[in-house]
Amino acid sequence: MRIKHPSSTPEYIKCPNTFIKKWRPIDGCLIEESNGDFVLPTHHSLIGEEIYNSHKQSMKKNYLWSLLICICICIYLNFTSSEVKFNQLLIYIILLFIITIDNFLNTLTIGNLKIRAEFCYQVNNSCRKTSIIFIPFFIFIILAQTYIATLVGGTEQVIINYGNYYPEISVSSLWRFLIGAFIHGDYTHWGINMIITILFSSIIPSIKVKNIFVLFIVSAIISHVITYIVDTNFNSLNDALCGVSGGSFALLAFSICHFSFEKKYFTIVFSLSTLVIFSTVSAMLLTNNTSHIAHLSGFILGGLYYLINRKTDL
Repeated sequence: MRIKHPSSTPEYIKCPNTFIKKWRPIDGCLIEESNGDFVLPTHHSLIGEEIYNSHKQSMKKNYLWSLLICICICIYLNFTSSEVKFNQLLIYIILLFIITIDNFLNTLTIGNLKIRAEFCYQVNNSCRKTSIIFIPFFIFIILAQTYIATLVGGTEQVIINYGNYYPEISVSSLWRFLIGAFIHGDYTHWGINMIITILFSSIIPSIKVKNIFVLFIVSAIISHVITYIVDTNFNSLNDALCGVSGGSFALLAFSICHFSFEKKYFTIVFSLSTLVIFSTVSAMLLTNNTSHIAHLSGFILGGLYYLINRKTDL
């Protein structure tokens, strides 16, 4: 029996029992059937059931460890008075809870595990394609911003002079919406947006990479326009907005709609929906500078894009 990883040549499995015990959906590998075809391990006619049972037992052990960790964290919370520490630990507990429920649903039946294996394999393959576009794009915008910042006196001046700085936006400066979305507050902000964009774009199935990029760019810009309208009409304390996360959430919404309406992979829909909930809750607990309106508007735009184009060849 041979194993094949994406973009690699097949090689023989030296110890099948070890492979079965260590296999995880995220591995993104294929194994050889008796007829010579390569299939996902969960779909294998001979060892598929054995892989499912082994993975299910492994997840049960993880449930117990997660429960133990949560108990320890709760005990620790009783001895801390720092609000920041409390929020960080609370996020950790929420994450463990989500992972536990997610793993439980995906190992409930062998059919659920097959769906998860198909999903992870697709993400592994798509990540290479989307990275080719998005990594150079993000590197370009941060290099351009860094260079401009050295000319005008820092990132804050870049936002004021070229970004979506509300006191400076008028009819004659609507061009700010075209470039403001690609300005970031700092390297951390830039790095987080790059990572989630590559992740969310890799999740999208059956769509051309250029269309993914167009959806991302257009949604990022429009989410800034919507946020500006909301902030200026409802007396928001925000005076500026930067970042492309609205476009990233549009990609995630497109994926959720696809797996809901076409694939009907509801365990995957749960997993993706928890990404939205967890990221939103984390932002609310850790920072006051996150624009939830931009995220929500981008998410809605991604859903609308899917519904409008669902019957076309993307």
